[in-house]
Amino acid sequence: MSLKNKLLSAILASSLAWLPAPVKAEEPDKSFLNDVACEARIDYLSKYIYRGFTYSEGDVVQGTLTLSKDNFSVIGFFNEDRTTHEVNEEDITFDYSQDIGEKLRVSAGYTYLYVPNPDFKNTQEVYVGANVKTFLNPSVKLVHDFDEGKGNYVEGSVSHELSIGKIPVALSATLGYNNHYFRDDSGLSHLEVKASIPIPLTEKVTLTPMISHSKSLDHKDFKNETYAGIGVSYKF
Repeated sequence: MSLKNKLLSAILASSLAWLPAPVKAEEPDKSFLNDVACEARIDYLSKYIYRGFTYSEGDVVQGTLTLSKDNFSVIGFFNEDRTTHEVNEEDITFDYSQDIGEKLRVSAGYTYLYVPNPDFKNTQEVYVGANVKTFLNPSVKLVHDFDEGKGNYVEGSVSHELSIGKIPVALSATLGYNNHYFRDDSGLSHLEVKASIPIPLTEKVTLTPMISHSKSLDHKDFKNETYAGIGVSYKF
């Protein structure tokens, strides 16, 4: 080997010696996923009543998936009309909720509502809410639809849990105020009372039968409705 080739070989060898050794690929950190709380829920209802409006004439199946970490939650929802066997609504909500002190909890979020029907349009809304952890757990929620709905909706709720023998019963009442939210008028819309019985089947699975009555406070846009259903939720 010539002197020139020997020098080039020596320079190349010394250069390679300074290169860092190959780094073994590390496994992805799964601790983040371990801290995410997940809950899946399926409900079978005789009708779809939401914010006083009637969205079906027959029974529906609804699914909800909630992913939560710390104060943040992402909530997916769908509604299937059992009469047409079509999914006619799909929503996604991004929520932030924070405790202030021991009794007050506030929340804010954004929802995109997708309606796969050419006769209706998708819409978007933002909301803020507050809940006081005291007798009857009063809460209030203000919703502003800045897209297709072009209006505001406010609801106030109270709730209470009691036991009849060994049977747990959850009771709630909600009063709605509709300010041009998918309607021309403004005023009180409905009063809804609801009773449900959460029955834990295992540590992760809960079965919940329910019945609800929505009383119209404005018969032009709303009507009296009674509906019932049953749901099952799974936490994992």
